[in-house]
Amino acid sequence: MSNNIYYAPIIIFSYKRLNSLKKLIDSIKLNKKHNFHKIYIFSDNYKSNTDKKEVNKVRLYCKKIKFKNKKIIFRKKNYGLAKNIISGVSYVIKKHGKAIILEDDLIVGKHFLKFMNDSLENYKFEKKIWHITGWSHNINIFNKSENIYFNRHMICWGWATWLDRWKYFKRNPNKIIKSWNRTKIREFDQYGVYNNWSQIIRNQKKKINTWAVFWNATIFENKGLCLNPTKSLVLNNGLDSLSTNMKGLNWLLKSQKIFNVKINSFPKNIKENLVIKKYLRKNFSSFSYSKILRKIFKINI
Repeated sequence: MSNNIYYAPIIIFSYKRLNSLKKLIDSIKLNKKHNFHKIYIFSDNYKSNTDKKEVNKVRLYCKKIKFKNKKIIFRKKNYGLAKNIISGVSYVIKKHGKAIILEDDLIVGKHFLKFMNDSLENYKFEKKIWHITGWSHNINIFNKSENIYFNRHMICWGWATWLDRWKYFKRNPNKIIKSWNRTKIREFDQYGVYNNWSQIIRNQKKKINTWAVFWNATIFENKGLCLNPTKSLVLNNGLDSLSTNMKGLNWLLKSQKIFNVKINSFPKNIKENLVIKKYLRKNFSSFSYSKILRKIFKINI
């Protein structure tokens, strides 16, 4: 199998987190054959003069990063995280048909790239699967024989997908709000485990400007599944003062860890894992979820 077919391009999105970006790059280099990948780095421009110095430090470092096949895109103006990611993923994935996507607040394990490439290759014709992620909850509920599981909820901390799935991505909060009923809203939030619907509402009201919840909604609307490892291969390093969209997710990141595991088995029986769904609902669902929905979204539960 030629490198162009098997090794997906890696996309890295950065802004002003120099130390975090260095940690990410160092972790990628611990993966065998990382130089077989083409790497795209999208550096967003500063949105205010207070960020200019830090952004320029990141850009100077990007020029010095040594990879065999590297392309750096310096944004001439500030795109913001959502636009930077949407346009960057669309640009690369149209050229290559697939991509592995990373943000600068992540650290990957040394078997991360192999897992992503193997998953992309094994499931490229399996249209039920829309999204692959390297991150997973650190909970011991799986059978020892299970290496991966399928879920309807998308996690974007080290992920990959294909062009024929990503092409359906739409960021249209008004359409979602008008067309989704309360049953779909409940399921989308997994009954209070996640705050997906709240994010849709806040995007519609222009209180936030995010992208991931709409990729999640696209997958959900098309009855797609997301592939996760049972042992996380990624660590989210973004819970600091520079974090953009991580507020309120402490429970999700509690006890996270990178596991040094090789994943070599990819099951053909593809269906949603109800064990983890029930576990998360039992342990992390908001007790006041119905009241919150009534108050904020003015719907009858």
